[in-house]
This record gives sequence, structure tokens and C-alpha cells, in this order.
Amino acid sequence: IAKHAHYLKGRMLDVGSSGKSRYLNLFKNITDYVSLDYNPEFKPDIVSDAQSMPMVTGDSFDSIFCGLVLDDLPHPEKAVKEFHRILKKEGTLMITVPGLNIGAEDLNYWRFTPNGIKLLLTKNGFEVLECEKVGLGVFSVTNQFFNRFIKIGLSLHKRKILRRIFNSLFYVSGNLSILLDFEDGGGAASMARSMARGFKRALHDVCVIASVQDKTLAGQKMVEGAKVWSVYSNYDLFWRAYRSLYNPQTVKYIAKIIEEVKPDVIHANIHANNIHVYLSYYALKLAKKSGAKVFLTAHDVMPFYYGKLVEFINPNDLSCPEKFNYKISVWRQIKRAGKTYNPLRNMFIRRYLKYVDKIIAVSNALKETLVQNGISNVVVVHNGIDIEQWQSDGDSVEDFKNKCGLTGKRIIFFGGRLSWLKGGREICLAIKNVIETMPNAVLLLASKTDGEVKEILDFAAGLGIDKNIIAAGWLSGNELKAAYNAADIVAVPSICFDSFPTINLEAMACRKPVIATCFGGSREAVLDGETGYIVNPFNIETMAEKIIDLLKNTDKARMFGETGYQKAREKFGLDMMIEDYLSWYK
Repeated sequence: IAKHAHYLKGRMLDVGSSGKSRYLNLFKNITDYVSLDYNPEFKPDIVSDAQSMPMVTGDSFDSIFCGLVLDDLPHPEKAVKEFHRILKKEGTLMITVPGLNIGAEDLNYWRFTPNGIKLLLTKNGFEVLECEKVGLGVFSVTNQFFNRFIKIGLSLHKRKILRRIFNSLFYVSGNLSILLDFEDGGGAASMARSMARGFKRALHDVCVIASVQDKTLAGQKMVEGAKVWSVYSNYDLFWRAYRSLYNPQTVKYIAKIIEEVKPDVIHANIHANNIHVYLSYYALKLAKKSGAKVFLTAHDVMPFYYGKLVEFINPNDLSCPEKFNYKISVWRQIKRAGKTYNPLRNMFIRRYLKYVDKIIAVSNALKETLVQNGISNVVVVHNGIDIEQWQSDGDSVEDFKNKCGLTGKRIIFFGGRLSWLKGGREICLAIKNVIETMPNAVLLLASKTDGEVKEILDFAAGLGIDKNIIAAGWLSGNELKAAYNAADIVAVPSICFDSFPTINLEAMACRKPVIATCFGGSREAVLDGETGYIVNPFNIETMAEKIIDLLKNTDKARMFGETGYQKAREKFGLDMMIEDYLSWYK
């Protein structure tokens, strides 16, 4: 950097500065220094993602320095295009990027060869003056070789005692098993898949035990770099309150897998279709007896209840209360479960939970429900997502709008596993009020159009608003990203306890304001009046007013979206969630 610092002159932008660049004293010819970083905690001059810097005007810098940033970006080409836009015509860009390090393949998104970085730059309008490869000297190669030697040469993933010695000294590697429903399409399963990816990125060996209800899908396979064992189980769910405690179809296979893998940590996930239904709570006892540390993430209230928690809500109270009585009596349990009630269910679940080193709730609200219902040893780790994976280019968004007939419309996104309890009735009634003021407003349903969703569509037709409802079907991948980015607002109007809806985080990652329910943990992500609005979904008029407010005031909506994006980066990134988990494992 010192050798080439003379190229940088005048007004310089330091991208990824982490505050003030440690190289600042090398740049003798600059007259004005401006720092840019996505993390506001570093107090840069500009808080922004390098891949999109709309607040930076074009042709405004003489020089740009970008040190070891492109490898951390999902879309480095977007950043390079932005550099070209904001540089003056005769401006200079200096970039440092990592080469093909031995043993560091999982640390970042990208590694670069000299030819690769030159191609990236020239494709986007730059003339390359110099390209110099450094490193790969004795120290560099020795350091890389030593890292690879520790990880693979000593086979730490197979040597439990040696691995634990190195873990305590260096925290280099770990062997984790995750019990989850890897194939399920819901938010909790999606989060568990993100956990597996995050642990792999943190250089841990990961294996997954999942349940499947189709015998032909049972077996072992690799998914996203993790070894996945799919264990078959299928039974009449009338007996779920019994079989979820001990399922003879799965426990013997789980025991064999644990014996084969010999994990240091076993992390179970409770949501609709895994521990609570097919893998069974007895798996926690098997996990502890193996000698591993055992952790359990609760995504919902199933450790003490039979379904969605609604009993604490008074639909006639249209205020937005912050405190609730979540305590569920035995009578309410019987009333909800009916003939499926098992009087010993909760007693056995609490017994199996004693085999867990720490129970992790995904929100403070969920922790409160667990504690009020007699479950202790609970801490909170909020869910996190890979924020940068939710960016979508303009062409994809326009293509999606054209495909779904959304051009020229004001779009309210309503997605996920939709049902009446997710606020289907309430959002339709609110939209009916909205279109009286804004007739071009539409509700975009991103969900499978079967079961209760069909009933919601029929209800909308009965209200006479079916022309303002766009049913896009189940969306995933690039289509789902495009749908979020096409929307003006994202609505999460659940009328049940919704622990910590992932849709809030996905909306924030896409810079969209959120209208979120007051029931559950949404207010821990969505800041009322800053990144969106917290509403009581039963208060139809207020919810409609908040939607109209954001549709009319585009500057406010944009500001809410940008603030939400920054908050998501600060508090709800995937790497932050993984770090929190690893701190408990340690």
C-alpha cells in the first residue's frame, strides 16, 4: 500500500474503513478523507453498504481506497460499478484483495487471482495501471500450511480429545450435530438451515439429523456442505402428545448416528415438525448420554402447549399492550387438545429438558412465555439472517412486477405460511379501507394457495377486493427476493403469539418498512415509528391508517427501510447469531 500510495490524491473515500483507516498516514497526497462503513458503531462519515451507495453522488471523489472488502461482499461487481460511478473521470482506485490462501476457503465469499481481479475491473470501465501479487513468501506459506495442517492433517474432526485441547487453546474447529427438520419450508426450519451454513462458515464440522415422512427420502446426503441424515417417521398425529416424548421409529437411528459422529455439541431445534413431532424429546437424553454439550432452541410455545398460543389475547382490546399473562392452566390445555390431551406430556417434557445445558429462546417474549409456564434455564439469542443474500437487482424486480401484473401498483407484501392466525382476515379488512384512499394498492400474497389461503382469497372476494389481491403462490430464491424488493411495505399482522417472525428480518434486509403485530416478539426487531409500525391487528382502522401513511409518504417509508436495514446489519446478521451460539458452546 505504501509503495502505491502516491496514486491517491485529492478527496479520498476509504471503503470499509472500520472507523479511520490504519493506513491513513500513508496517503500523503490526499486533501480530504471520507470514511465509509456499513457498521455505524465505527462512526464512519458515511454509513452504507459498498454494493449500493445511493447517498454518494457521482463523480464526487478523486480517489478510492478499498482494503480487503470485496472478498466479504456477496456481489463484488456491484461495488466495483459503484466505485466507477462515484469516481471522477481521471480518478484512481486502489484495491487489496486476498489471493488463493491455503485452508481459508470458508472464511469469505471470494478469493481472487491477478487475472480475475483485473477482469472484474476492466469489465466495469477501469483501466488497470498496476496489479501486484504479494505474499506467498516463507512466512505466508508456513502460516497457511500450519492452519491446514491443524485442521486436516491432524484430523481434528475425528480426534475428540485432541480437538478439545486445540479448541480450548485456539478455538480452531468444532464438530456439531443439529437436530432439526431440514426439509420443512417454514421460518424455523429455514433458520436452522442458516445455522448449519453459519457454523460451516465458522470452520466447524456440521452434521444434521432431520425427519422425513417419505421412506424413499430416508438416508444420508450432503446439503449445502453439511452431512444430512434423514430419518423416516410417519404416524397418526392424533398420538403426537405421546409419540413426541418417545418415538420408537427414530430414537434407535438417532443413537446410531450420534455414536458414529461423536459430536462435541448437539443443538436441537423445537418447532412444528421435528423434536416436537418426529425426532422426539427423548433424543435430548440420547444427546446428553453421548457426552456432548446439549443445547435446544425453542422457536415456539410447544414445550408447554399444544398449538398456537391465542388465549392471552383479548380481541376487544384494541390497544397495543406490551405485557401479557401467558400462563396456561390445565383446563385450557385440555380444552385446546381435546381427545389428544396427555396429562403426563408436560411433566415428561420438563424431565427431558433437564438433559439440556441451555435452552435458547429466539426472543425475550418467547422466554417470558416459557418462564411463566414453568420452564427455566432459558437465555435469548435472536435469530439472524445473511443480510447481503437478500439484495436483488433492478431487472429481476421489474421482471417480477411484469410477471405478476404489479407495474404501477403500490404493493403490500404478505407472505410465509399464511393462515387466519397469521392475520389473513385482518389484513384483508385493512386493505379494503386502504383502497378507498389508494385504489392502486394491492396485497401481494406469497404463499401456497391451498387450505386456509384459499379461504382467505374467498373472504377477500366477499369483501369485493379480489382485484386488489395478487396471489403469487409459494416463492423462494431469487423470486422471493424480487418480491420483497418490489414491495413498498411488508405486513406481519399475526393474531397469535408469533415468537420472532423471520419475515421481519427479511423485510429489513431488503430496506422495507414493516407493519408488525404487537403479539409476540416482533417489537424486538421492528422499532415503532423508526423502522415501521407496531399495531394491534384487531384494530383494523389503525392498521389501515399506518399502511396509508407509508404509501403516501415515500420519503418516510424509505427512511424507515434504511434504518431497518442498518439495524438488521447491526443486530440480526447471521454471523452475530453464530457468535452468540458459539459463546454458549464454549
